[in-house]
Amino acid sequence: MASKFINFSFTIDATDDEAKDFESMVTAYDRIATDQLDMDEDEHLAEYVDRIKSSGMFTDSGSLGISTENAGDYLGIYSEGNGNLEALMDLLKHHLAHFNSDQIIVFTYSETCDRPRYGAFGGGAVVITKDSIQNIDAMGAGKAAAKLIEDARALDAPKM
Repeated sequence: MASKFINFSFTIDATDDEAKDFESMVTAYDRIATDQLDMDEDEHLAEYVDRIKSSGMFTDSGSLGISTENAGDYLGIYSEGNGNLEALMDLLKHHLAHFNSDQIIVFTYSETCDRPRYGAFGGGAVVITKDSIQNIDAMGAGKAAAKLIEDARALDAPKM
């Protein structure tokens, strides 16, 4: 069986407090996802667990599979192949809404595979605001471009 991987690496503007908040959300999410949440030991995560559960963002789709680096005025976010893209998008949207941020987060991702398989390679671009998520996958963008070309050709075709 072939293994599929999702890779991404990007930064978002974040104060130190915002970065720490996001990192705590990631920790809480991953503890919930892996059934390693112990509210006696993880009492400091209670607020984040409540935010995750009340927002409906937890999808039971596994841990986030990301790493973060707090640089003080921005936060680096990356995956080395096991990123949970859907959950990350939801978490980032929630983060922006929580801080009522007008920031627009844009990043690209790649989908790869350890063996050539139809549909196993691709990627896309993601645009996230506090109000919306747009995920433009590479195949969808390619098909949309092909449709535009076909439509243009149809307009240029000689009339009979």
